[in-house]
Amino acid sequence: MGEVITTFKVMPDGLEIDLDGLKETIKKDVGALVEVHNIGEQPIAFGLKALMVMVVIPEQEGILDKVENTLGAIEGVSQVDTVDVRRAL
Repeated sequence: MGEVITTFKVMPDGLEIDLDGLKETIKKDVGALVEVHNIGEQPIAFGLKALMVMVVIPEQEGILDKVENTLGAIEGVSQVDTVDVRRAL
């Protein structure tokens, strides 16, 4: 079975959200499901930053949705978008 590298854009609720704390929560919650490869920050506007969460997911039906739902359920997250999905070689 292969693996898929997926990048999610995670938008915080606002500027007052502690991004470092949010990163740790993502590593803990999502890390229980799949391998969290990298979490970067992307400036959006007026000081707001999105987290770009890159994970390695096994090719299984439904696991991508499960990861996205887990990200969306984290306190302090307002929106989650899947921005890139590619097969690992």
